[in-house]
Amino acid sequence: MIRFAGIGAALLCNYWVLEGALARRTDTDDSPWHVIPVSHRSRKGLNCIAHFLSVVPYTEIPRPAVELPEPNPPGDYVEPDYPYRFVPLRY
Repeated sequence: MIRFAGIGAALLCNYWVLEGALARRTDTDDSPWHVIPVSHRSRKGLNCIAHFLSVVPYTEIPRPAVELPEPNPPGDYVEPDYPYRFVPLRY
């Protein structure tokens, strides 16, 4: 159990009680609450996105194939002489 001291602890406990009451009163089948129980922020975000995508009905829309024109030749373009700071490729 996490221990808190002072007035902040009382406010935090009061917040948790009110949050639980809000969830009990407003969590319905038409508008459910979902909790993401992960402390790692990146995984939490990915799990949230995966959940949203799994809940939304999706059907593939047929689209015509895209035809791209031939690229223009570089012409007189010269790469700028600037010391760019590139992010290392790790993956």
